[in-house]
Amino acid sequence: EMPAAGLKPNVVTFNTLLTELMSEGDLAGARRVVEEEMPAAGVEPNDQTLEVLNNSEHEFAKMQTRKLRRLLKAGKVASARALMDKLKDTGKADVVHFNVMLLACEGSAEMRRVIETEMPAAGLKPNVATFNTLVTELMSEGDLAGALRVVEDDMPAAGVEPNDRTLNVLKKS
Repeated sequence: EMPAAGLKPNVVTFNTLLTELMSEGDLAGARRVVEEEMPAAGVEPNDQTLEVLNNSEHEFAKMQTRKLRRLLKAGKVASARALMDKLKDTGKADVVHFNVMLLACEGSAEMRRVIETEMPAAGLKPNVATFNTLVTELMSEGDLAGALRVVEDDMPAAGVEPNDRTLNVLKKS
């Protein structure tokens, strides 16, 4: 679109693209931008370009989590799922990302599918926050027995200890 409008990308344009690629976990795409696309456009990387490239995995994981939360809060579930799919495809999805995406599930059955199928496929195990989200959903569905099974069976099987939040959710029954 830029060439059609008679515009050339500049370092800010490329840094914006670079940040987006990195936040999606696409390190190879980000490198391609810096090593091929910027030079082809006659644009030199600047300090911000290097800063983006040098951000830690942890910083990008936090950025991705914030973006998933923003998308869900705005009701953009399809966009959040698309981002999550990119994170899974690039191996950058972590337990926190999955926990955020549990909030987009349409009930405990879908949550269980994510926990039992998608997380293991990504090489991840649920943590206490994962199970607390499921227990909270089961309680909101009126399934105290199901919530107790999660706490008494699923959590110990996963090597996860209930915490105060888990117990508080159960007490609200």
